[in-house]
Amino acid sequence: AKCNSTCNAIRSQTKHVKFNAKENLDYSDLAYGAKQAGLVEINSDQDMRRFAKKIEDHHEKALNGAPFRRECLPSHVLEEIWNITLTSEMWMLPSSTDTALAEMRAEFEIASNTKLCKVDVRKTLSDPSWIQFFGH
Repeated sequence: AKCNSTCNAIRSQTKHVKFNAKENLDYSDLAYGAKQAGLVEINSDQDMRRFAKKIEDHHEKALNGAPFRRECLPSHVLEEIWNITLTSEMWMLPSSTDTALAEMRAEFEIASNTKLCKVDVRKTLSDPSWIQFFGH
């Protein structure tokens, strides 16, 4: 059987599968916040990427990767997310043990204060070490 151009296109796509990798937006958020505050001039996506990289370098080298202040979801929203997560878990794995559920809850609590939060741009940009970095 002959394979037409559609078939060939599908085959070529499967060779270049990309996964949706987690991307840290903290540095881009800070660059955008600095632009909005008039601390830097950013006129293009390339400028944004370049300045976000400068912020990342400063954070990692000069500040030793000190944790950013974060804005997290309100507790009622987190509780809704947890309830959906728990319901899904029980539907997919009805035999989940109390220990497994407790571990899942502990992981969720950690994520509630890290991965499910974003950098607090206003507080970060008002920190003395960042004021010095931006030269204002």
